[in-house]
Amino acid sequence: GTAKPLNDNDFFVSLVGTDEYLHPDIYKAAFIDRRRGGGTITIAADLWSLGATLYHTVTGKVPFNPYTGREDKNVMYEMISQKESGVIAGEQESPGGSIHWSKNLPNTCRLSRAFTICLKTILVNLLECDSRKIWSFEDFFDAADELLSRKPVHWFCTRTCTYHTSYLKPKTSLTDFQKEVSTATSIPQTAQCILY
Repeated sequence: GTAKPLNDNDFFVSLVGTDEYLHPDIYKAAFIDRRRGGGTITIAADLWSLGATLYHTVTGKVPFNPYTGREDKNVMYEMISQKESGVIAGEQESPGGSIHWSKNLPNTCRLSRAFTICLKTILVNLLECDSRKIWSFEDFFDAADELLSRKPVHWFCTRTCTYHTSYLKPKTSLTDFQKEVSTATSIPQTAQCILY
């Protein structure tokens, strides 16, 4: 009963949602500056929540995490409202300690390196607190469609005995694929022997 369809120029008037997924403007109105009410909150709030949910799904952790979790509203607000562009996660590892910022998914993320790179672009543009930089829904759906159009190519490197998956665009050339192999293995294109 809390969902409401909004057009691009409409505004939210109620403050609901999971703390860790809330857009900075909603978080501020709900927990930091309650006297002022919700103000004008756009559909960017849903895009931010989508980014936070996506990050949580692929890592098993919420993107921004104060040491005491959701109890520390001020640190949480500082994290989500004052992070620099490109940062997709922040964690406070000790009480009152500094925040460890990250522009990448953690190494524990079990997605392939190539897929992680594709997904990071989406997360960077959804978890953006500057309203002039956050994507629109159209941008998100275009990026999602482009990601879904990629074909997984599974390959094995005998030199390093490692298995890889690359997500290639439909019109990727052999040269582009060799660059991908070179990036993943440090084997120069001229030294590769690719068997299909």
